[in-house]
Amino acid sequence: MNNNKLLSGLILAMASQSLSTTALAQQLEEVVVTAKIRAEGLQDVSVSVTALSGDTLNEQGMGKVEDFVAYIPNFSFSETAIGTTLYIRGIGSGINQGFEQSVGMYSDGIYYGRAQLTRAPIFDMERVEVLRGPQTTLFGNNSIGGALSFHTKKPGDEPELSASVLYEPDHDENETTLIFSGPITDRLGARVSYRNYQMDGYLENKTLNRDEPQRDYETGRINIQFDATDSFTAGLKLEHSTFDTQGRQIRVFETSPSVGFGASGQNYASPNNVEGQDLNDILSAFPSVGGATVADPSDDDSRYSNGDLSENTTNNATVTLNWSLDSGYQLTSIIGYLDYEYDENCDCDFTAATIVPLNSTEEFDQKSIEMRVVSPGGETFDFIGGIYLQEDNLSFEDALYALPEPSGFYDLLKGIPLTADGASALVNKSVPREFEQENENQSIFGEVTWNIQDYLRLIVGARHTHTKKEASRKLTYSEFDGSAVTDEDVQNALDIAYGILFKAFRHDLEGSREEQRTSYEVTVEWDIDDDTLFYSSYKNGFKPGGYDVRSNAPPTVDEVIGNPLAFSKGGSFEFDDEQIQAFEMGAKFSFDRRAELNIAYYYTEISDLQVSLFDGALGFNVSNAAEAVSQGIELDGRWSLDEHWLLSGSIGFMDFEFKDYKDGLCTGAQQLAAAESGFGANGDPVSQGTDCVADFSGKTNQYVADFSGSISLAYERDINDHLMFRGSLDMVFSDDYSPAQNLDPVIQQDAYQKFNMRLAIADIDGKWEVALLGRNITDEEIISYANDVPLSTSQFGSASYYGLYERPASWALQARYNFL
Repeated sequence: MNNNKLLSGLILAMASQSLSTTALAQQLEEVVVTAKIRAEGLQDVSVSVTALSGDTLNEQGMGKVEDFVAYIPNFSFSETAIGTTLYIRGIGSGINQGFEQSVGMYSDGIYYGRAQLTRAPIFDMERVEVLRGPQTTLFGNNSIGGALSFHTKKPGDEPELSASVLYEPDHDENETTLIFSGPITDRLGARVSYRNYQMDGYLENKTLNRDEPQRDYETGRINIQFDATDSFTAGLKLEHSTFDTQGRQIRVFETSPSVGFGASGQNYASPNNVEGQDLNDILSAFPSVGGATVADPSDDDSRYSNGDLSENTTNNATVTLNWSLDSGYQLTSIIGYLDYEYDENCDCDFTAATIVPLNSTEEFDQKSIEMRVVSPGGETFDFIGGIYLQEDNLSFEDALYALPEPSGFYDLLKGIPLTADGASALVNKSVPREFEQENENQSIFGEVTWNIQDYLRLIVGARHTHTKKEASRKLTYSEFDGSAVTDEDVQNALDIAYGILFKAFRHDLEGSREEQRTSYEVTVEWDIDDDTLFYSSYKNGFKPGGYDVRSNAPPTVDEVIGNPLAFSKGGSFEFDDEQIQAFEMGAKFSFDRRAELNIAYYYTEISDLQVSLFDGALGFNVSNAAEAVSQGIELDGRWSLDEHWLLSGSIGFMDFEFKDYKDGLCTGAQQLAAAESGFGANGDPVSQGTDCVADFSGKTNQYVADFSGSISLAYERDINDHLMFRGSLDMVFSDDYSPAQNLDPVIQQDAYQKFNMRLAIADIDGKWEVALLGRNITDEEIISYANDVPLSTSQFGSASYYGLYERPASWALQARYNFL
């Protein structure tokens, strides 16, 4: 059967009005969310939201954000070599540590705005809520694409002591989770959670003779709840987490024949007669490689690398205070401290050649407090109001190391006429970059609901925000021991070498920006009957501008320290606000508590979209795309077929178009053609050192699929008086999309259907459970992110690509035992 027809048939079946007359024996359990601060049923909230329970996450072995995003339509996540991206409805922030994310992430009310935190492990959750569309009033000004809200489990009234394990032999995956929870006194309770996770990986690194990525995660958390009085409660959460990775799920997967010259006008490979050879042939011709295989695009299960690592540590302390007043008003204060640090090493040529080792470290700390008041509800006018204060500090450092002879880097210098004679003096050097930023954020927000009639409501909300940022970025040269390079001749030679190879120039920049803006939204809710909600909303918001961390060059040649010889156009430092206007109409249907169907149509206009563009070497330059439009339809629903069967699913259709974006990133082929012809993809003349740009007006965005979603079928039945069987089969599907920023058709991800299943035998009283878990059981090959191999076009004249690969088929055993 045609896949599109199959999906259409399943969705139509879920939407069928005739199901209300079917003899169903079981009603659906209500899903409660706090998408708008108040606890509401999922069918009663006027937001396109998906909620995943903690039990679902545990049963499906979902311990990271990337594990569940495929179940959410129009939602994508990608871990890259030097960054992380999160997109909803085609809107997200690219690879740059200077960005706060367009999709805001929150843990128990604390804002987790940095990209690296989306890699952090998750466990022992009450639920996860994914809110699609701008959440600029109650959640904050950065969440213009949507919000991801985590709610950890709190101590309950009953004692709990449990242990669960997971083991998967093919990739040597091991997970152990321990939970202790319950009351200590009549008014004091505590929940202690611990998780250890390890995996050896699924790609063989033939250079180092090991499997990758090797993951080692460890998280400990304590949640304390103190009911001081009948009207005052206090909560404290302390959490420490480490998540370390050796290696990456990266391999070179496609190369095109070399044209025998580099885009810089200099030709590293020309002495080796590389006409018609691919990247592997070119690199293997150099002494530092010794003829060894450095990249094999035909080998689907292997990679070649000299080693990558990512070591991460996070700490969080959250204090939540709640006062219930006699009048019915609720006062809440959430005080949070968050910090993290990481060290990363990227073998950024993604081959066994010793050319581009890049080390980076980042430290971040954040202090915040939110105070809000919530009215009792059910009156003519209900309201929520509050203030939010945040201070944070970001420190980022990285360094590119020029390895000594013998190395691919040395060979590279010897192959360039301008640096050949001084190659020996240029190695054993590093190019450190230092970035510092201080940020302040003060907001006042409020939302008023006018209950015009029992069935009709008007909701108006606004948030006024004041932000202030101060930042500096410095790029210099140093010896391997960290001391500065002082010889002027060496400095000038390094200026030429790094200008040619990496479009990097010494600079020392600083800036400050301060702004005030107001976001607002208007929503109309109409209860057509007791089982049908219709809503329509308009939202206007923004994400503040800031400073570029990853650019290797200043905006203008005038800011270059030392030799002003420029081999490429300027980089970037400061970028502007991103603004959004969003319209949404939706309806939520319930059918005798036996089935639910939700549908939403959205239309979003984005102005000055913040994008971070790969410079073809090692840097990323931030700019503001002029204008884009994202629109689509989202459907999700549940249907209790009978007391044993539950069908659920979701699908999203999306159309994203850049309306005016003339400075997009060229494909590798376009860069090579520009270097050969002297004209860029836009038809403009390209002189030596000028970057090739492409007109993206009328084109779509990275990660945008015409449709995506999931279908799940669950079954549960008692075997006898002591045992029960539980099973589920999920199909996650997506139309084709581009995992690459430059939308290169050579590296398009094909449409796919990925199947997961779970078969479990459990004690009928919930004492224990044993399960077989299969993930991606049909072994679909999925690339979550792709890009040009650094230097492949600019120096080797070969359009070559690398990708990050999702995990192949795996089968794991799960077991859980409750001691209390």
